[in-house]
Amino acid sequence: MPWPWTYFWNLGQKMTKGSDRCGCSDGGDNRKEDGEFELDNFVGRSDEMDFFYRRSPDVKLLCVWGIAGVGKSAIVRESFHGKVITGGHYIMHSWVDVPHPFDLTDLCRRLLLNFYPDNLEAKETALISMMEGKDPIQGCCKILRQNNCLVVIDGLQSKHDWDLIKKALFSQPVRGRTVVITREESIATYCTNKKDEILNVKGLKDDLALNLFKKINLKAEKLSQSFPEVVEPILKHIMSKCGGLPEVIVAAGKIAIPYSERISSLELFNAELMEILENSLSFPRLKGIFCWMQSYFDACSDELKPCIFYMSVFPMDQSIRQRRLLRRWIAEGYSSCGGGGAAEKGEKLFSELMKLSILYLDQRTSSTTKSWMVNGFFREYIKSRPMEDNLVFALEGGCSPSSRLTGQHLTISSCWDRDEIVFNSMDLSRLRSLTVFGKWVPFLVSDKMKVLRVLDLEGTSRTSDGTASVTDDVLEKIVKQFRRLKFMSLRGCMEVTRLPDSLGAMTQLETLDARHTSIVELPPAIITKLHKLQYIRAGTTKARRLQAATRAAAAMPPPPPPPPPTTTTTQEEDIHSGRSSFVGVKAAAALGVVQRASSRITGALKNRVHALVESSSSSSWWESKKQRRRRVRVAANGDGVEIVRAAAEGIGKLTELHTLGVVNIAGGKDSLLLLKELENLTQLRKLGLTGINSKNWKGLCDAISGHLPHLESLSLQLLVLQENAGSYEFACFDRISVLPKTLKRLKVLYTSSRNSVACIRQTWTRLPDPVCFQHEWRVSTGEDIGMLFSRDMLRSSDRPHVQPVEELLTFGHVPTPDGSEWRPVEHLRFDCHGIRSRVTFGRATFFSVETLNINCCRSCGGSSCLWIDGLRYLHGLKEICVTGEYSSSFAQDLRRQLDKHANHPELKMLNSS
Repeated sequence: MPWPWTYFWNLGQKMTKGSDRCGCSDGGDNRKEDGEFELDNFVGRSDEMDFFYRRSPDVKLLCVWGIAGVGKSAIVRESFHGKVITGGHYIMHSWVDVPHPFDLTDLCRRLLLNFYPDNLEAKETALISMMEGKDPIQGCCKILRQNNCLVVIDGLQSKHDWDLIKKALFSQPVRGRTVVITREESIATYCTNKKDEILNVKGLKDDLALNLFKKINLKAEKLSQSFPEVVEPILKHIMSKCGGLPEVIVAAGKIAIPYSERISSLELFNAELMEILENSLSFPRLKGIFCWMQSYFDACSDELKPCIFYMSVFPMDQSIRQRRLLRRWIAEGYSSCGGGGAAEKGEKLFSELMKLSILYLDQRTSSTTKSWMVNGFFREYIKSRPMEDNLVFALEGGCSPSSRLTGQHLTISSCWDRDEIVFNSMDLSRLRSLTVFGKWVPFLVSDKMKVLRVLDLEGTSRTSDGTASVTDDVLEKIVKQFRRLKFMSLRGCMEVTRLPDSLGAMTQLETLDARHTSIVELPPAIITKLHKLQYIRAGTTKARRLQAATRAAAAMPPPPPPPPPTTTTTQEEDIHSGRSSFVGVKAAAALGVVQRASSRITGALKNRVHALVESSSSSSWWESKKQRRRRVRVAANGDGVEIVRAAAEGIGKLTELHTLGVVNIAGGKDSLLLLKELENLTQLRKLGLTGINSKNWKGLCDAISGHLPHLESLSLQLLVLQENAGSYEFACFDRISVLPKTLKRLKVLYTSSRNSVACIRQTWTRLPDPVCFQHEWRVSTGEDIGMLFSRDMLRSSDRPHVQPVEELLTFGHVPTPDGSEWRPVEHLRFDCHGIRSRVTFGRATFFSVETLNINCCRSCGGSSCLWIDGLRYLHGLKEICVTGEYSSSFAQDLRRQLDKHANHPELKMLNSS
């Protein structure tokens, strides 16, 4: 039966205006009605638009995907509006919103009418022909095959719908180009399997989001100019809650105009943002986004839903390591499989959160150390759900006592006022996880937490006097109170110097993360009694150790005068005794011992380094002499933690262990026994060892060869003995006769740049999966530079680690030993460690660096003792990432140099003093 004339005429008018309100497409992101995203507010999308400009005309199909409100349609329309359509690249064009529920004939009617947006006569002819029974599908096919057309299909929701569209319209070759817009990555990859034909549109970066908000809300811009120190943090917090979604940012900017006259009103808007947005009647598209969010969650599987709500445990703008989250999920039971199966399932769930755009890569981190963040809009939406849906509750700001503060997961924010009365009023009987950020207070250890399974203290802050930090005494109380823990993280708690023997009573413990603490020994009680352990991470790095030492030194009275030379000699002999006869160049520099390799260090610098290491090696004055010796020995031989004989004998019984590191095996017979026991850890996936030398190399190779069939990651730090004359030739990987077929990553670290490297032959490249090789070198002097960057020593996958000990360190003017050109590297890292130095890249710098990481120490009080010149000569530079405490003048100098760089590299200042 023919459709009535009124239907077709109304449909034609509707399509001409482009105002389909089917509620499912992303069309209209750039329309000016209903408060939506307008073209004159289009900012920060040059890279996305370049995606279309760089594509060859021969590419017939492009796919764009991203979550609702992110601006997919606006990018497509802006890309083709001025550059393509008006330029005459396409004879005809049509934009169609996919109807819901899907109807192929209805879609083709819309598509056909939109081919004539300004030609009313042609539109009327098309309408009459459809009234007379002509198939609109055939009409579309004729236009697509005879004309060079641009077609945009907006809001595709299923693979089945695409199959119908493809069969009807694209079964035969067509001219022109088709752009498909969808919200799901799986649909985009189904339409085309070529990655370079798919664009993932992400949220705006923080600075661009704030600029857009101020462009919409001029009152907020004016208020920010008047009171920048107060208003800017509020606006940034609002932007974090908007999740970088342009449509939400524009709506929030317009709604916030009445609230932007006073600071108190703006604070109220920030506090009640989600409720205000959900109840706004002037922005119907926002209601559509919230409806989509609810259906988004409803469509998720039952095993994924708790993982989604679990993400509100982490504060806004908090970086999240993948391994941290996966281990917590396993302890919570979200990965029901045991052992390695649980880890694999957790990785699958993590991948699902990324596909749903709930998790995204933290833009503040460097490309070498990836971490993730929760989309702020998703997080706020999760928090706003009823308590019966959301089992996470948080203590933030100033809370009032209430018995309604209850749930399974408690997160304590750094901004909470630490009110003990509020804490005691809560019902903690069902609490399964406790996560603390910021200051630690003693009353957080409560006997009401009977079923606690997860204790995460990674986010706790450190104070110079240790009064609000997690200490050894605090750990003793935790171990006594929470015997049922499955997950415990002390990562970053530098005031913790030892693990108590009572830890052996926590028989359910599966994950122990003591990385970047002051612990240097794993006691026997942990290894011999905790048979369910799957994950052990401990030890720290020299950078973290010296940072902790300088912080402690700043809070303590001046140290006593250095001991007389005879005392130093005695200590040297002690360290070079039978237990530690292998202190190399790095240890000599760290201890201030005058050897040829460190003879260039001035007396003042030696005293400074000596004082730093002494302060770090005696962080607790009551430590026994044996403990102090162990601390000095471990620091001198590559850091990590030692495992004593009693523990080494029992480690082979930890049959479920799949992550172990970083263990220092430079301790003579005890370490050889440990290597022998490693052969029994057949489930081991990740292994990190340090203190590797010519005396234990054979034992290491024997332990790996044929005994660790599931090993995926191997990290080794090599040390040279004095009798090796600075040579790493002892490290011949050919001695591993049976290679782990599952190995994916091999990382080799060198304590100094000498005249050789480890022997890694092409045999390793013939494994089923290519192994990712990574070499890390320590560079301190100009001689090291010339040796390192020679043709035979450096590969592009190497990661030089520069720790200057000279006042001037120059790259580019020192010839390589063999006269060859300097080689390119991807990553270059600098650590200052309190030694004032200027690093210069000269015109003769013939190597290329893509990523430059700079870690500023805390010993200079933020005055930045490391200065870098000549960045414009690093021709391949793409990114500079700065961490630690730095001065504003240091940041300004970097920006000034990068402004003159041809590539305009990105500068990431992660935290400042």
